[in-house]
Amino acid sequence: MQKSIFDINKTKANKENTKDLQSTTLYANTLKTIQEENVRYKTILKKEELDLLIEQLKKASYIAIDTETTSINVYESNIIGISVSFKEFESYYIPIETKEKNSIGKEYIIQKFNELFNSKPKLIGQNYKFDYKVLKRHGFNVISAYFDTMIAAYVIDPNTKVSLDFLAAKYLMHKNIKYEEIVPQHSTLKDIPLEIASNYAAEDADITFRLFNILRKKLKEDNLESLMKNIEMPFSNVIIEMEENGIYLDSNYLTQYGHELEQELKTIENEIIQSIGIEFNLNSSKQLHTILFEKLNIIVPKNVKQDSTDIKVLETIKDQHESIEKLINYRQLAKLKNTYTDNLIEFINEKTNKIHTNFMQTKTATGRISSTAPNLQNIPIKNERGRKIRAAFKPTKGNIFISADYSQIELVILAHFSEDESLIEAFTHKKDIHIQTASKLFKVDEANITPSMRRIAKSINFGIIYRMSAFRLSQELSIKREEAQNFIDSYFNLYSKIKTFIQNQIDFVKQNGYSETLLKRRRYIREINSQNYLERTGAERMAINSIIQGSASDIMKIAMIKVYNEFKNNNLKSKILLQVHDEMLIESPEEECEKAQIIIKEMMENAYPLKIPLKTNIETGKSWGDIHQ
Repeated sequence: MQKSIFDINKTKANKENTKDLQSTTLYANTLKTIQEENVRYKTILKKEELDLLIEQLKKASYIAIDTETTSINVYESNIIGISVSFKEFESYYIPIETKEKNSIGKEYIIQKFNELFNSKPKLIGQNYKFDYKVLKRHGFNVISAYFDTMIAAYVIDPNTKVSLDFLAAKYLMHKNIKYEEIVPQHSTLKDIPLEIASNYAAEDADITFRLFNILRKKLKEDNLESLMKNIEMPFSNVIIEMEENGIYLDSNYLTQYGHELEQELKTIENEIIQSIGIEFNLNSSKQLHTILFEKLNIIVPKNVKQDSTDIKVLETIKDQHESIEKLINYRQLAKLKNTYTDNLIEFINEKTNKIHTNFMQTKTATGRISSTAPNLQNIPIKNERGRKIRAAFKPTKGNIFISADYSQIELVILAHFSEDESLIEAFTHKKDIHIQTASKLFKVDEANITPSMRRIAKSINFGIIYRMSAFRLSQELSIKREEAQNFIDSYFNLYSKIKTFIQNQIDFVKQNGYSETLLKRRRYIREINSQNYLERTGAERMAINSIIQGSASDIMKIAMIKVYNEFKNNNLKSKILLQVHDEMLIESPEEECEKAQIIIKEMMENAYPLKIPLKTNIETGKSWGDIHQ
């Protein structure tokens, strides 16, 4: 009969700890749920126990793994312990740091887990990205996850919460032990009695394992297995590497540019005060409101939000006084300084001298990734000041930046889905799609299209993707609503199949309750059948935007996975640093830059077969600001 870890008796010290704790309300409350569910949780305190556990784990089909740490900051945290589960309602906690004596030792734990990782088990995690980076940083030869329950829950329904507590309640009707209920403020798990810490930690691995069994069945039922297995899980490895790579920020350059912006702000502030004739605080909305609407008697258009001084309102009244244009400039400049030149430097990691943003794979409803701490996907690009901010991001010594972005991918996808001959013909013959649209709308030869005409056509081309209303288009182009509606009607007459596609997509969502991308990614849009006009039209916009933007995101993820794998297969040192929607930023050694560009172009343009070939624009530079000049 095979020996079980549960056959090994607890140590006397552990029994005594338990006895001391049983008189406390905290201990009783912590164990209540454990006992009610009849789970078996074991604290591993001896080498003999760990040896036996590792041998059992090597034979397990799947292993849920979770770490407990002193901080959620990967670069500052220490590992308190590791929990694993390979059977439902059964889990093991291996403490590394505790107040009580642990006879195993960290080095031996690392050695045994490395033996396990070398056997290539199928690991299950909940936000495994965090566990992977922590384990790797502490000397574990950790491997990629087979399945992440957080990502799976997101794939099943991108509108849902994906925390372990929420998923446990939703799918298991189970209430997890709350961290804040057992750990006092300013303390960590290692500061509380081991028995309580162990039950908390073991539960995380157990719940993750139970969720895995439910979520993988749900993925299969919803025809989402391929999206999870072939895109989202491989892409999670790309994200991990991007975050670990980080990006170098020239803090001296950025500080100097911040000083320049400060001087410019002071100059503009003096000009505004001189123009108005009253000294006031430009950063006070209340004082500004008094100046604009009482002192200067500025009149806000009826269709614009009253009593507001935000930039959108200022744009509508800028012709009424010379100071308002300067005020808009001041606001934009102040935001640039506060958000970027003042703030970005705070995110430089002292150990790596780089910024390591957090890419979130489970936040947007369309499948796009987002970025936080700091947000590196939102740095301005359309003006010179924005480019100067980007110029602070530089490759490390001996390297060069490669930027690769898809050319008008959302319009390409629109052409693919709609099968509109005019749109397909424009892309096939490499025409400027906005000039072609302007030519058709204004009935003017393409050679005679003015920049203003092209701008209108561009707004309509992209506005259609977002189901832009005539009112919104009229505001964007500063034209009458009737004129905007005529443009939209003319557009649909020219590209009739686009109108059919849009209606078919809305009908599909009304019937099924969700939109679906090229790769079957779903977004549930429950308001599509609402009786409320604003809710319903908003849902219709989501229906169109989701299939277009979501499909573009799917293709970009495939391309990045391919580039990531090809770099490794060719033993290149080139690495992906950032993804900004349709753009990839790569750092490459100068000697392999040419080869890297060939790989990038080939992988991106062959990521997914469309009716119109995908095209990429590739540029290089010694800073991010050098690109897109």
